[in-house]
Amino acid sequence: MGPHDDAYVEARRKIGRRHALIGLPQSYVHAALARLRSRIASYLGSEQPNEARQIEQWIVISKRMDLDMAIVEEAYQAEHLAKQQPIHESRLRQQRGVVELGERALTALSLESLFEFAVALLGDVLAVEQVLVLEVGLTPEFHVRAAFGFDFDLQGNNKLSFDATHLAYRVLQLRSLLVEDDLRVHQHPETVALHPAHEIVSAAACPILGNNGHWGLLLAQSWRVRPFEAMDQDCLQAAANILSASIQRSQSEILVRQNERLAGIGQMITGLAHESRNALQRIQACTELLQMELPVEGNEQALTQRIARAADDLNQLFEEVRQYAAPIVLDKGQVDLVKIWRSAWGDICQVHDGRELQIVSQGCPNELHISADAYRLRQVFRNVFENALAVTDDLVRIEVKLDLLQENGTPIVRIQIHDSGPGIDPRHIQRVFDPFFTTKAKGTGLGLSICRRIIEAHGGTISFLVEPRGLSRQRDRGATVEIKLPKG
Repeated sequence: MGPHDDAYVEARRKIGRRHALIGLPQSYVHAALARLRSRIASYLGSEQPNEARQIEQWIVISKRMDLDMAIVEEAYQAEHLAKQQPIHESRLRQQRGVVELGERALTALSLESLFEFAVALLGDVLAVEQVLVLEVGLTPEFHVRAAFGFDFDLQGNNKLSFDATHLAYRVLQLRSLLVEDDLRVHQHPETVALHPAHEIVSAAACPILGNNGHWGLLLAQSWRVRPFEAMDQDCLQAAANILSASIQRSQSEILVRQNERLAGIGQMITGLAHESRNALQRIQACTELLQMELPVEGNEQALTQRIARAADDLNQLFEEVRQYAAPIVLDKGQVDLVKIWRSAWGDICQVHDGRELQIVSQGCPNELHISADAYRLRQVFRNVFENALAVTDDLVRIEVKLDLLQENGTPIVRIQIHDSGPGIDPRHIQRVFDPFFTTKAKGTGLGLSICRRIIEAHGGTISFLVEPRGLSRQRDRGATVEIKLPKG
């Protein structure tokens, strides 16, 4: 075994340090040593007939092996503690950072200030070059709400477009935290388009949730190989949870304020409609009397008809505003969603008898039951169908597709309705659900706003897809409305 000198001791210490460096548990070393002892004992028993001499040799060998193991163990523990000390310090800094972020979330004056604080804090405690808070925008864009590690102004260009295989999209699809320790192993390295000189090597992303599902994601990136350990992932997830809670609280506060304003508008409109109804009825009565007095032929009859239509339009406006401002009270029960949209389409066909209408359904079962208000959903489908007919002059072709999805462990029904019209102007897509916004010659601009309130009251979402995902492949126009509802 060699002389018991400094070189001997240092050789054993190198073994212990090497074990700590490669992360070899000492239990494996003890197991190997036990097997070696057993082999040596067997060898001595077969090669040494003198039992006393055999015992003497066994004692010497055992002491030397115990000494070797003690030196290896001492070096292992010293190296392991030295290796763990920075990890413990990093974990402590991350935990303190999460606590500080939680405290800031309670006192932040705005989400923007909280986002800016979060990215700077995470850049420090995670030791990464870039941290971004990204809000899901129009496919395939993300809006940069806050960024750490960029040396240029984001105010003029706060949108990012990623390839569909990018980590950001995979996080939204899988709805969980994802880590890429070395993106260079891919054939096409993922890079942030904002700065081509900054090739991203390592990245970790975590979804941020709002009241209606995914709001965006928290993205940490490095220009070097930077393994994201379990404690790093826990820190990123905790920060995303804090941001999610703050966003959900902000959205709830906005909804409460909106409902309060709508309640005030509703009271005002109810009173105004009540007082105006008498005047409108008088206009209608006088117009009918005037039509009886005037010659059947002549411009006068046309003028009285225009007066009557104007009174009807005003009465309809009062009614739509009243519906928009009124609280959405649902009468929920188990209803057949397929039957509801088919019934709404039947109503549309009766109203537009004489137009060439065609509807195609894909993936629609004979029935699909969900917990919802049948009357309100029928109102939504009628409005969507009416909008499609209003913008289509020739053959109207509507395609309806139903899917069952899982979002955050919750079963979701997705309805996609595509029309054969000219499509929606991308400049208007952000405003189509705003009250009183309309591009039609006739209309109040409240229909889609009411639809959104009804769907959100059901706990769902309604939106227009920027790029039609076509239920049929051969088409280059039209608009697609996507509705998501809980199946419960």
